[in-house]
Amino acid sequence: MRTSLFRASLVAASLLSIFSASAYDGVLTFKGEITNTTCKISVNGNGSTTEITFPPISVTALPAAGSVANVQPIVMQLSECQNATENTRALFESLSSDPITGNLVNIGTARNVQVQLLDQDRQKITVNDPSQNQGPSFKIKDNAATLKYFAQYFAVDKVVGGNVYSQVNYSISYF
Repeated sequence: MRTSLFRASLVAASLLSIFSASAYDGVLTFKGEITNTTCKISVNGNGSTTEITFPPISVTALPAAGSVANVQPIVMQLSECQNATENTRALFESLSSDPITGNLVNIGTARNVQVQLLDQDRQKITVNDPSQNQGPSFKIKDNAATLKYFAQYFAVDKVVGGNVYSQVNYSISYF
């Protein structure tokens, strides 16, 4: 009996030392909310997935790094909202974003040009940045809302002509 008690004490002591040796530096607590709000989405008069087409421009419209051109509207119409909250906004994410500029990388044949997203006030939206949650919001009224954004070309260096192609995912946030 003493041998069993001794062994049990030894096991307990070794387990205790393992837990005390792995001291924690902090705790992460995750909080969030999943709402029952749903809305029908239309972008520029089309479905929720649509293509924004930039009219052709010359490379001279983007003469140097930091130049912008060819602003195109992105109008998201929310309708038939169920269980609507008071405010909404779109959050933009992409695997093909530039971590330095926060713009969408062009995977077409044109070089040194990106697609930059802008909010309703024409302020830059940094794709994949959590600060989008603090950006301008839109009111849902009578179970509908109109979210206005823009896209434009952004030169990262001397632009070489070709086609531009990029994609971004968006989620509608209700709060």
